[in-house]
Amino acid sequence: MEIECWEEAGAPGVPSQDQSLIHCARDRLRLAVIDGCTPTPHTPRYLGVDGATWAASVIRAGLQAERPLSDSIAAANEFLFDPRIASSRARPQAVFVVAEVAANRVKLIRGGDCEAWVERDGRWERVFERSMLAPWAERAYERWKQEHPHAGRGELCEIEEEILGLRAAWHSTALGRFGEPLVERATIEGGFSRLLLSSDGARLDPRRVADLEAWLERLRHWERHELRRHASSKVHDDVTVLRASPVATPA
Repeated sequence: MEIECWEEAGAPGVPSQDQSLIHCARDRLRLAVIDGCTPTPHTPRYLGVDGATWAASVIRAGLQAERPLSDSIAAANEFLFDPRIASSRARPQAVFVVAEVAANRVKLIRGGDCEAWVERDGRWERVFERSMLAPWAERAYERWKQEHPHAGRGELCEIEEEILGLRAAWHSTALGRFGEPLVERATIEGGFSRLLLSSDGARLDPRRVADLEAWLERLRHWERHELRRHASSKVHDDVTVLRASPVATPA
């Protein structure tokens, strides 16, 4: 397998809160992209590390364990979840997507809004189509942001907890946010030409995935000129992308 990785922090001199994993174990390969959720003012630090980076590190370590994927994810969530923190948004947490490649089958699990794409027969397809939010919650959250374009970070954290503090508001959750996470699963049978995992900061669509290198080179320029400031806006986000391509075995 040929594996390529692109990583870029959202701001110069500031460590990225994204992490990636490339892990070979026996007859299978695990690939993952993990995106730590931006901490609130009330998110605790651990051993001097912000909650987002710490949560991403916990998940990355858990995915390297010699155990089934589902068990690794459940263990990481159990370790991260802290019921003493009343606000679900303030808990250290991270979204992720992981792929386990074995023979001609790929098992994928996603929690949150990281992305997975697969190319077969020259055509790229998004593996997980749904938003991480339930439709009613997404509409309410977006409506509030449009109505409060000058809201500060503190106001945003409060309204996010008010609207999205219920597990029912989600289709797919960050690990650490709730005691029982919601994840999405998919299986790819019969092989693939290329497989791609990314954090949402890559802002991908089918055209951009097909022209990945050129798109990532101009991503920051596009952000500066196309995005408009509004509540919660982060024009430059951390970006992590993994792309895997099977290599023919010599005869």
